[in-house]
Amino acid sequence: MNQSKIDRARAWLRSTPGAISGQGGHPATFAVATALVHGFELSRSDAEVLLTEYNSKCVPPWNANEL
Repeated sequence: MNQSKIDRARAWLRSTPGAISGQGGHPATFAVATALVHGFELSRSDAEVLLTEYNSKCVPPWNANEL
């Protein structure tokens, strides 16, 4: 685990609006997941942890299977 990558990604997520159903929620969440894995180069497991944190800002939140 590279903590500096995780810290940078977490800081970015704080400024990233949560996805909203009916307002492009699917593409927004996919873009966040893609950025975590490809942009920040996080492992799948680290990205999943941060995506779960991001999910708390989504309306409504995604269930675990959807993420």
